[in-house]
Amino acid sequence: MMNQDFDASAYATFHEAATEKYDFSTCQRPDGSYYGTGGTCRKGSPVSGGVPKKEKKGGGSGGGGGGSTLDKASRAEYGKQAKAEKQAAGDIKGEIKRNGSTPELEKKLKQTEARAEKFDRMSKTGVFESAKANPSGAGGAPSAKNVKALDKAAKAADKKADAADKKFQKSKSPADRKAAKAADKKAKDANKKADAADKKFQAAQKRANTKKRQQAFEKELDKRKDKMKGASPEEQSRLISEASKAASDSVK
Repeated sequence: MMNQDFDASAYATFHEAATEKYDFSTCQRPDGSYYGTGGTCRKGSPVSGGVPKKEKKGGGSGGGGGGSTLDKASRAEYGKQAKAEKQAAGDIKGEIKRNGSTPELEKKLKQTEARAEKFDRMSKTGVFESAKANPSGAGGAPSAKNVKALDKAAKAADKKADAADKKFQKSKSPADRKAAKAADKKAKDANKKADAADKKFQAAQKRANTKKRQQAFEKELDKRKDKMKGASPEEQSRLISEASKAASDSVK
């Protein structure tokens, strides 16, 4: 069961941690796929030693950075994320076409396309890839103080632009017209910088909150470790969802 407060990557990490932490048994279905359980293998046969290494690598299908195998629901969720990332990449390309390319946009496009490719691979191969295989734009996130300073600068630039425009409206002189245009450009640039910084800051805050939820989730799972052992797959799923909800409620 996928909880709405955790994305597919986080859920897969949690699931992998849970199976390792609570010593689940590894089972193989008739179709050759594997799954973990804290009780008896009801839908397949027990496998000693866990999933074979060649299975973890996705059978040579090019998963890269291999890890645990994903269930059908997780693979479907990654497929949705891949589609969303592809759409985001298309939007960035549209912005570049309309306003021109910048180093920041090109970097953002590259990272978005990399995420799309990674999620697409995971949805098709069923092999979880660690975060190291997915470069993020986390580096260089501005502090709250910097965001506030840039916002203040943007507001000041807006005031100067308004004053310059009023002066030109009265004088109609070529010099004041030129000054008004220059002030307007500075104001637009300042607002663009402030908006970009705010977006980076908000993204960093979101990542920090996700990390807190992950840590809280692990603590909640630990509280339920005795119940997880020997529980049916349905009960394990319920306990995992219960831990996820408790973690989300504890981190606001």
